[in-house]
Order: sequence, then C-alpha cells, then structure tokens
Amino acid sequence: MAAWADRLGRKRVCLLYCWVYRIGCLTKNSANWYVLVMGRVCGGIATSILFDVFEAWCVSEFRVRCDMKDESLKRVFSMAMFANFFVAIGASVLGDVLVWLTGSYVTPFNAVPVILMACSVFISAYWD
Repeated sequence: MAAWADRLGRKRVCLLYCWVYRIGCLTKNSANWYVLVMGRVCGGIATSILFDVFEAWCVSEFRVRCDMKDESLKRVFSMAMFANFFVAIGASVLGDVLVWLTGSYVTPFNAVPVILMACSVFISAYWD
C-alpha cells in the first residue's frame, strides 16, 4: 500500500482513507447484508492505508524537514505509540457515552465520519 501511495501521493491516499472509512462506518446503518459486507471491505482497505501510508508519510517528512538521526525518529514513533493508547481509551469512553446517551450501538459509527471530515480538512490545509 505504501508503494501505491508513493505513486499517487501520500496526501491523496490519506484523504482516500478518510473517505473510505467514512463509507465503511455509514454502512453500519443498513440491515442489508451486502451493504454490510461492502462496509467490511471498506474497513479493510482503510486499515491497510492506516497502517502503511501514514507511517510512510511520517518517515518521509521527518527525513525532509528534520535532518535528525534515526534515533530521533524512533523517539517519534515511541511517543506516537504511547499517544495511541490514550486515544484508544478516549475513543472507547466517547463511544460508550454516545451509546449510553442514544441507546444505539450504531451511534459511535455515525460519529466517526464527522471526525474524519475534520481530519480531511486538516490534511488538505496543512499537508504538502
């Protein structure tokens, strides 16, 4: 997936992630089995992009902008891993609160497209 992003552009593929995952989340509102399967496919594609392209972008930008040793890059990824724990905990608490407020297990999936829209705006505005 990272090689594909090198050809198309990492920014474009990261924006594609936001769109594909948005579609995958919105399919959870359907009772149609085929729509749900399409949502799972979208989720798989988005996960592949998430784990490959964002890290490739980080390494590339680090090497272009920071002119630091690889030891510093290891520290960046260590801090990112640590931050991921807090984001995961926060997302699960937010999801639980949304379910508690609405009584629907689909509500957290309906909140994700809003968050991904904000990510799309950020990526569009600030990434080269």
